[in-house]
Amino acid sequence: MHNLQILNDYINIFGENKLVELLTEKIKENEGEILTIIANKTHHFTPTEYLHGDIFIASEGNLDFSSKDSIILTYKTILKGVLNKLKEKSWKKIYLIPSGHSTLSLQIKALVYHTVRLETIDLFYSKGIYHEIDIYYRDI
Repeated sequence: MHNLQILNDYINIFGENKLVELLTEKIKENEGEILTIIANKTHHFTPTEYLHGDIFIASEGNLDFSSKDSIILTYKTILKGVLNKLKEKSWKKIYLIPSGHSTLSLQIKALVYHTVRLETIDLFYSKGIYHEIDIYYRDI
């Protein structure tokens, strides 16, 4: 389908104001104040609509989990890279794609909060469906 036809179809279904709102939001995401952290880039595909703003890959591929000491050293190395990225800018929103081992994602989430005092918005995946989970803990 041609791009202009897709735009026209969208406008006919949702209205021009909704399209402008959507495009404005996407433009703001790319202004450098939004970060998406991929905990571990693996062979799993993440749809582009869940990659917001600046994309940072904390780790990639298989990690050294051969001993407790190697796990801690590996995590500290990864977390230093995340910390350096967090210090680059004053982020307004941070998304986390919790790929790889769950404890790595937990460590990244904790580091983000302790460093910039922002809760991450976490990508949830189950049975082919994605959700961005954004919980404001003070409401609980």
